[in-house]
Amino acid sequence: MKIKNIDELKAKILTGSVTEHNYENVELKKNWERSHGKKISMLCNGATEGVNYLVVGVDDNGALSGHKNSWLKDKLEVMSQQCNEYLDPVMTLLDLTTENIDGNRIIIATIQNPGVVVKWGGNAWTGNGTTKRQLEPHEILELSLKLPGLQDVSKFTTEYNPSNDLVEMFCNLGSFENDGKVLDRFHLSKNRCGKILLGETHYRVIKYDVKSNIIGNETRTGLLNILTDDFFTEIRGFYATIFDSSRISDVLLREAMGNAVGHAAYHENDGELIIELYPNKIHVSNLAYSEYLSLANKWFSSAHKSPNPFLMETLRVINRVDELGGGKKKLLAECLVNGFNSPNITITNAGRYRRWTLAINFGASSAILIKVYDQLQKLYGIHSEKSLISYALVLWRDKNFSEIAKYFDSHESKVAADILSDFKGPLFYWKEEDRVILHRWVKVLLEEGKLSKSFTHYEEQQLLKFCKDIHNKYHDGLITPKEFREMAHLSNSKSDQSLTTKMLNKWLNENELKRIKRGVYRFTDKATVEIDKKLLKTITEAFEKTQKSQ
Repeated sequence: MKIKNIDELKAKILTGSVTEHNYENVELKKNWERSHGKKISMLCNGATEGVNYLVVGVDDNGALSGHKNSWLKDKLEVMSQQCNEYLDPVMTLLDLTTENIDGNRIIIATIQNPGVVVKWGGNAWTGNGTTKRQLEPHEILELSLKLPGLQDVSKFTTEYNPSNDLVEMFCNLGSFENDGKVLDRFHLSKNRCGKILLGETHYRVIKYDVKSNIIGNETRTGLLNILTDDFFTEIRGFYATIFDSSRISDVLLREAMGNAVGHAAYHENDGELIIELYPNKIHVSNLAYSEYLSLANKWFSSAHKSPNPFLMETLRVINRVDELGGGKKKLLAECLVNGFNSPNITITNAGRYRRWTLAINFGASSAILIKVYDQLQKLYGIHSEKSLISYALVLWRDKNFSEIAKYFDSHESKVAADILSDFKGPLFYWKEEDRVILHRWVKVLLEEGKLSKSFTHYEEQQLLKFCKDIHNKYHDGLITPKEFREMAHLSNSKSDQSLTTKMLNKWLNENELKRIKRGVYRFTDKATVEIDKKLLKTITEAFEKTQKSQ
């Protein structure tokens, strides 16, 4: 026998008629221990269709365990955290509720197989009653073949009342005729996707003043609203008195809002979409499943996956999100070319789910940054992928290389490696310190290098290797002060001429050079080391090592 719904379950618990093993979709536990999560895996792998229940606070014989509020507060938090950490997929847990049954507090975990093998702590379990065992690898594969794959939450059937205004807006965005049958034609009349975009799904818009005091806090409905030109105009209007808000492009806002709508975890609280407008930044946040967090901050990656494929496809039909995998790069590009810093995603705990927060800092814009980008476009091409990646690397210069490498996929990492091995480029890779370091000409543009009277040790070593390699190959080992300044990105100013003399004299004293005549030197070591190819190989391997560890 099976319990049909949670109301029936509560009624039978009240009468004591639910005992261990007399209902195949119910497990009873007096208390919660982490190991009890194996029962969740067992239930869902055994009954792959329909809803199952794990009840904590009821003995095997159906008697209530007598827990009170003090027990509930601690256990509910622990159970929620452990499900978030050990349950895979997390969306297996449909709901985690508490009930007061005749003065006794209990916890009910409503669970359902989401279309894949369910694991606890990395292992899959099966069995019935008191007998459970870990699935063998071949059994996991066998069960996987029988299951349909992860369910698309946005396809779930539901009833809702569509807003006439939002339906009209949907038609306008997609250039469709509103003939009264448009929702049926696009399969939006009776599913979660329609309710999310056109129905009563809630979101919040919060506005702050310069002291971070809330000056506006509205709950609105129909998530299609946040993807419209009217909402984009409202956002720009908020910032219009602070800076030139026309630089906040429609593309930037469309990608930011579309990502939140398309990837939210709608199992709970309508996905909890919140748009927060601060005087110098915007935050767009939503609940997210743990299974989909790996793409956070992967700005140069074409990888894509969403828990709501049908919803994402619907958004593409009305041109509200980019093609598969291109949105992240487009959002980053829009931020950078308009003089803002790179966007950033943070992940925080939010009960059974995680909160995914996209932050875009508008206060970071400056004419200096735009000047750097202009120089990089002259070097690598107007709006080219290489100029964008090189600019992003400059902005990320304070991060460890091992963190930066996580933002890239294989193709883009090869472009980044090429930039970092280009001595004429904006920065280089310092393997020993796990950092990227700006070349001198970029430091000067950023007003970081004006007071420097010497090279860093690492800059000096890289410069020596590069000059030696190039001039031994093409100039018979000869080098002049003018050629040195060109290689070192120095100007003809008196201070840079002085720095040139200082550096060449140092190399003379270290027997790296010998003077041929006034203003002409020759490297004592005639060997070439193919530094460009060797360095490129080193950086490429560093990217690959980081990507394999993820």
